[in-house]
Formats: sequence, structure tokens, C-alpha cells
Amino acid sequence: MKNNVLLKSRPLKPIQAMVVDDDRLIHEFVALGLDNLGIYNVLKAVSGVEALNFLNDSAYQIDVIFCDLNMPQMDGLELLRHISTNGFDGAIILMSGEDTRILKSATSLAEAHSLRVLGYLEKPLKFENFKEILSMLEQKVRVERGNVTEAITETEIRDALKSDQFFMVYQPKVDLKSNKVIGVESLARWQHPEKGFISPVLFIPAAEEYGLINELTDVLFIKAFIDASEWMKHGFDLSLSINLSVDSLDRLELPEYLVSCAAKSGLGVDHVMIEITESRLMQDVATSLEILSRLCLKGLTLSIDDFGTGYSTMEKLRLIPFTELKVDRSFVTGASNDDARRAILESSIDLAKKLDIKTVAEGIETEEDMALVKSLGCDIGQGYFIAKPMDLEHLFEWLVKREQ
Repeated sequence: MKNNVLLKSRPLKPIQAMVVDDDRLIHEFVALGLDNLGIYNVLKAVSGVEALNFLNDSAYQIDVIFCDLNMPQMDGLELLRHISTNGFDGAIILMSGEDTRILKSATSLAEAHSLRVLGYLEKPLKFENFKEILSMLEQKVRVERGNVTEAITETEIRDALKSDQFFMVYQPKVDLKSNKVIGVESLARWQHPEKGFISPVLFIPAAEEYGLINELTDVLFIKAFIDASEWMKHGFDLSLSINLSVDSLDRLELPEYLVSCAAKSGLGVDHVMIEITESRLMQDVATSLEILSRLCLKGLTLSIDDFGTGYSTMEKLRLIPFTELKVDRSFVTGASNDDARRAILESSIDLAKKLDIKTVAEGIETEEDMALVKSLGCDIGQGYFIAKPMDLEHLFEWLVKREQ
């Protein structure tokens, strides 16, 4: 039975951090940085054993752990395993003077333990690197503790659907050879009358949990189709990419429904691309495969989103007729300065070429990253360096200026 309240935040209280390191100078360095962020409650553990004692003490509700890897008695990797079994649901920031590859491997291990890794810090610690981590922590705090941290209820989502609080914004996609805008990705937004902007990271899982994702999907698709027909009328021949929750892949009538909605809005289905998030795909293999294949038979195209972040990737590429592969932003942003990201990006592009699938690099945020994806032969680019997501009116203005 589904709960009628989802995404409850912790009570608004001072944030508690814990630094686990056998070097007390590190304790002071991290504590000073946290103090600048307004986080004053910092526990200092000199060993993994002491850290576990703090975690097991109900007097402490720890939100973020700075964890060194190389410590006596219990190293950081072993500690991560214990933290996971402890049920810790806060953020982890790893620290080490070891090779960067070990830090990245430790990050992957922590994520395999279902821990939320915010990033890592290389020793000797540098203030500028520490500032980046603190910025990420601050964003996390703002999301979890801001006005949207109040519970998202089923009633609120139902009311939002009835009162038309959801809307769409669009982020352009550019052909990297011709520099021509060839399409946009539609992104859902929610402007709550009292809570203000609520991120889709919060309301999409809530809608899925309450069994309202199909109703929300129908509303969003219709809005996007109507907007797409408008830009077509204005002479902008752009494809529309729109995200589909895997929870909607049990709707056997979905292909016919989407074709009908497109027809009513005056949009040809050959201009519609459905994006499926790779990390959650194919839970019900037979039904999902039937629906996705029938979507293609109807004339829609399929894109595998967040490529490289999920499981059984090659099997999905073999089974499903994707025509586009979107390399996850985590492998694109900063790839020009990160050999590991570049290698994953390059191999993803090479794989897509061998499968005759177009590649999209999402998360292009700098001129250097743009130059890199072009040099690697990526087909399409998307990201803040090109354009931020915008509503229909501002999209028209941006398109007109670009053509001038």
C-alpha cells in the first residue's frame, strides 16, 4: 500500500558533519571550511571504529561524512561497507593521498553500497578544490532543507494537475558538424503557488510512488506536442525529445495514445523522440519491449538516456531499436580535463558508430568540452554552453537571434 506522503525531509536542524581521518590537521582544515559554510557541528573521528561509534549513537544525526581511505586498524573502504550496513542515508565525501584512480574506484565501491557520494578530495587538500565540494554540499543542503523540503503529498500533485501548475521548458540540441539546431529536449517543471519551484528530481518520483505518473505523463506530453506544433508553424523544423518514465511502460495502449495526441496537436510522430532512462529500463522485459517496439512501428524514435550509468547496457542496445544514445553528463562535463571521463565518452561514441546510432553529448558546459566532443566525432551536443532550458517564448527569441 502506498503512503500518502513522500520525500519527507529531516526536521530543520543544524547540519551535523563528521570527519574521519587519523590526521588531526585534516580535522581542523575541514572544520574551518565547513565553518565558512555555516556548518558548525563537526564530529572528529581518528579511526573507523570511532566513526562507527558516533554513527551508532542515537544522540548524533549525521548528515555528511568526510572519509579518509588510508587509516590504521580499519581503512576507509572497510568503513564504507560498515556505513552502508548501518543504513546511513547522508552524503559521503572521500579523501585520500593515494592515486586518483583509487579514489575513483572507492567512489564506485561506495555507490555500489548504495551510498550517496558527493565527490572526493585529493591530498594534500587545496582550498580551491575544497570550495568546489562545499559548493556542491551547499546545493544539496539547499534542496533538502529549503522550502521544497516539506512533504510532497498526493493531494498536492492531484491539485497541481487540476490547476495546471506543471509546464514545459526546452533545451536546444545542436548538430555538431553543421552547428544547426535540430531539436529540443522538453523538461517538466512545477511552480507551486506556495512552495515555489519544485524540482522534477522530487516530483517525478513522488508521482511514480502515488501511481499518478501516467496522469502526469499525459498532461506533459500534450503540452509538449502543442508547443512543438507551434514552432513548426513558425517555420522551425525541430524534433521534440520527451522523457518517458519506465513506470509508464506497462501501458499497452501507450503507442496508440501518443499517436492520437500528436495528430490532434498537428504534430507528425516522425518529429517525436522518446527518451528512456537507461538506469531504470526493462524491469518488465516482455511488456517494455513490446511497447517500445510498437512505438517505433508507429513512427516515433527512441533514445537511451543517461547512457553508462545503469546496468545490462549492451543487452538493452541489442534488444531495443534505439536510434540515439545520450552519453550521461557525468562523462561529458569536464571530460576535457579528465582522462577517465574522456575514455568513457570516446568509447561510448565509438560503440554508437558501430551500431549505427547517433550520439548526443549532454552536459556541455565549456568551450573545451565542446571542442572535445566535436573532435571525437559526436553527432549532437546539448548543454549550458549551447543554451539553458527555456520556455516557448524565450525559445522562439533564441532561435530568431541565432538565425540572424
